[in-house]
Amino acid sequence: MAATRTRQAKAARKRQPPTPPAHPSMLPKLLYTKAEAATVLFCTVRTIERHIERGALRSLKVGRYRCIPRSELEAFIAAQVA
Repeated sequence: MAATRTRQAKAARKRQPPTPPAHPSMLPKLLYTKAEAATVLFCTVRTIERHIERGALRSLKVGRYRCIPRSELEAFIAAQVA
């Protein structure tokens, strides 16, 4: 009888929809600062600046920060892997 209950409980857990993030800070970022992009790419901020100057990474100015969109980072990584 106990085995039947555990199977039913497992089946009920599988049917539940995924839970959304508990807090907005858990959502993926859309923009990264140069320092954050450097952390993601395992390089220095100066290397990020060189890529921006060369045109390999596009960025935009938000207030006093130079930000790199997540899509640009993903495209840059894909281009490096290919």
